[in-house]
Amino acid sequence: MPPVLQGQRVRDVRCRLLQSPTDKTWAQGYHSITNFNVLTTVDEDSIWHSNFDRLLPLYDDDQHRLNEPTGFPNERSWRLETEADMENWWHTEVSNPVLSAWNRYPRIVQTSHTKPLSGSNASENIDCTYAMYIGDMRTAVIVGEFKRNLISRRQWLDGSLRDAQTKLARELRGYVINDVSCILSPELNSN
Repeated sequence: MPPVLQGQRVRDVRCRLLQSPTDKTWAQGYHSITNFNVLTTVDEDSIWHSNFDRLLPLYDDDQHRLNEPTGFPNERSWRLETEADMENWWHTEVSNPVLSAWNRYPRIVQTSHTKPLSGSNASENIDCTYAMYIGDMRTAVIVGEFKRNLISRRQWLDGSLRDAQTKLARELRGYVINDVSCILSPELNSN
């Protein structure tokens, strides 16, 4: 089995251009995100570049995780039409293989469709939460919210949110997310 984070996999993904709305009443009381540190850039040839320097330097426990073996899923094609399709793709292709490296050093536990762990008064569930235990208390490390074609790459890259992007930013704030990372790829998001 290959080390978990060093495998190279390319899958056939077909994404319908349907869009998830976001206009949650409870999120209207939160401020939008105004302080941006976007780590994805697009050069003059329209080539996408992601900067993962924020994950460096590697610590001793990172090296343990990098050496953990994993079993990648069998090759298959995907059609992403609903948010449930996106969740299935995410867990099969990304989350499950990577979580094998987070079974120790520390142990990360994933839950789906649960309330925010932060004590937020959000009435909604978060699509996906990755948490670690500190004593008897679960602390969120990452939360995931799936939206179909909602993210406007241009607005986030320009640092100027409007309309649906402002509503999404308020929703993310309502989940008490201090750091927002989005998959900004030409195949999975709108302009």
